[in-house]
Amino acid sequence: MSDDYSSSLFSDFDSEEQKYWLEVLDVVDSICNNLQYTTLIVSIIGIVCNLFHLLVLSQKSMRGLTINAFLIGIGLCDLIRMTCVVLIVGPYINAYLQTVPLGCLGPPLYITMVISVFGNSTEKTCQQLSVWYGVTIGVLRALVIRYPLNSK
Repeated sequence: MSDDYSSSLFSDFDSEEQKYWLEVLDVVDSICNNLQYTTLIVSIIGIVCNLFHLLVLSQKSMRGLTINAFLIGIGLCDLIRMTCVVLIVGPYINAYLQTVPLGCLGPPLYITMVISVFGNSTEKTCQQLSVWYGVTIGVLRALVIRYPLNSK
């Protein structure tokens, strides 16, 4: 990084502290740049595992319990969320793997931008839905423990 940038970023520190914090900044920056690729791999593994989870929960014998219905909802939300992550990160991976120099890449296609906007909004919505499904399961279980049903 340039000296002007480091002096403005860490103006209250001496040169040794500036050097240390610039090294920390470089490490964090490299981790953040590679995090989207790790997210893609985790999402692909999660999609496969979640498909198995939904396959088991959608069996006729499993659909009768209320908790399993909520678990199916959580599984669907997570599956949609991870699919959106793959759709969002995919074009960036493609651009990274192209042999064109980074400065020569053209702007993203319109469909890529639409998928990114739709994917981001769908991902956030499914994240919130998944949390509310979990909260509902917790409330239902607390109600059942507090007010048990007649076993006869």
